[in-house]
Amino acid sequence: MTDEVLQLASEVGDTWTIVRVAIDEGDDMDAGVVSLSRKAPRRRAVVSTRWPTLLVALVAGALVLSGCGDDKGDDASKPSAKDTLPRTYETPEGKVAFSEGGDTVTIETPEGKSLLINGRLPDDFPDGFPILKGAKIQTSSVQPKSDSIVQTTRYFVELGGAEAYEQYLDLLVAAGYRLGEKTRVDDGPAGFDGSITFKGEGDRSKQSGLVSVSLNKAQVQVSVTLTILK
Repeated sequence: MTDEVLQLASEVGDTWTIVRVAIDEGDDMDAGVVSLSRKAPRRRAVVSTRWPTLLVALVAGALVLSGCGDDKGDDASKPSAKDTLPRTYETPEGKVAFSEGGDTVTIETPEGKSLLINGRLPDDFPDGFPILKGAKIQTSSVQPKSDSIVQTTRYFVELGGAEAYEQYLDLLVAAGYRLGEKTRVDDGPAGFDGSITFKGEGDRSKQSGLVSVSLNKAQVQVSVTLTILK
């Protein structure tokens, strides 16, 4: 598992929750994860399409079975044996282990331990890094690399795309970051897409990254990717 981990969650009715997770391999989104849970509480499994087809079928099949039983007489708060999935898999890249606790899914691979976090910032998110007022955080991820840690956070904000973008131009500088390449495509109410690269200075010299602002389903979404050198 390399490069940035992305996560997009959506609610489907009152019965199912679908969570999609993908690994960004540059221009090719050749890896993806899907999990299903039936009612509360959530039981999440993760499958990478980059891994063998047999593994994908195994977990996908188990997910389907977990929702096919008769609700009568079942205690929804207690997963049955058929809801229990293997948590360690052998892949071409080595052994991959999954564990879940609270709002965090831990993915442990030969490259290190990655975290997928629902609804909040990572515990070690840099103090003082600007997050816009009123942010509704969707997901965060923490991925270790040999010489750095990459944190990616996505959130919605009740601002226009241009307004969110302009605020980041000012807030990043005020927080001690030097701005790099900037792109911006503004189609007004029809759409907005902008990005800002940045590099920390002084006490923040080990930090760099990218802020992206886009219009997503009539909502403005902000994505912050921070690379922190070890």
